[in-house]
Amino acid sequence: MKMNEVKCPKCGRADKQNKKGFTAVGSQRYFCNACHYKYTPERKKWVYTEEQRNQALQAADARLLRQGCGKSVRNE
Repeated sequence: MKMNEVKCPKCGRADKQNKKGFTAVGSQRYFCNACHYKYTPERKKWVYTEEQRNQALQAADARLLRQGCGKSVRNE
């Protein structure tokens, strides 16, 4: 078996595996022609930087304050 060869998690076959696009995060999707199963062997995590998290929280806080809710989305 080659180093980069993938096996179907359902039927275990390494042949008849085709690339079938990407996930929203950018992980390669595969399709097993033997059992017709779609899978992602190595999933990537959707990771945000600390700065991106803080910007999102600030935007959410600003929306809530504009709406007159008076609450914060932060756990402070």
